[in-house]
Amino acid sequence: MTVVPDNMTNEDELSSVLEAVKNGDAEAFHRLYIQFASPLYKFLALISRSTTVAEELTQHIFAQIWIERNRIDPQKHFERYLFTRAKHALSNYYRSKKVRDMHASNLTQGEENAADANMIVKETEKYISMAIKSMPRQRQRIFEYSYEDGLSTEEIAQRLQISKQAVEKQISYARRHIRILIAQLSGENR
Repeated sequence: MTVVPDNMTNEDELSSVLEAVKNGDAEAFHRLYIQFASPLYKFLALISRSTTVAEELTQHIFAQIWIERNRIDPQKHFERYLFTRAKHALSNYYRSKKVRDMHASNLTQGEENAADANMIVKETEKYISMAIKSMPRQRQRIFEYSYEDGLSTEEIAQRLQISKQAVEKQISYARRHIRILIAQLSGENR
């Protein structure tokens, strides 16, 4: 059995936990869940505006990660992978037959909800894009290297010839900036 750190505070610890999960270690998977389920849930609740949807999708995403654990790449950025899965799960959820069936008794209401859900996804993507464009250029580059190109913190640091800590700090600032701007913009449009 793999020894799993109590709190994954750096990429090396996270990589070792991901490697253990990949090898079928249920305790490591539990640590991964404890570390990432709450932020994932909060993200899904913010976007979907539904705690029920957020809870259901969080459980579904982690179940899929366990089922597909042999495909985990411990060297890739897990948080980016997780939130990309969340975005796709949310899109799929709103397109699914389940949602259409929930509103089948009132077709007009169902069409409005599907249109609202599609609008929410598009709005969120627009807000994220606006947030990225409003960042300082260096932070934009770091964020894009990380989230769009899939580069690790170390690869970004080497490419830009800055410290790994500077990259981590800029990614943290970028995420905070996006969350704040989405909250502000979505609050203005309610």
